[in-house]
Amino acid sequence: AAVKKFQKAKGLTADGIVGRNTWRKLLGL
Repeated sequence: AAVKKFQKAKGLTADGIVGRNTWRKLLGL
């Protein structure tokens, strides 16, 4: 659920899967 919330906040697809784009946002790359 936290992943989906993060993805929504970052404008990503909130699928709950930590993919490449999500990792990029998480790591600030």
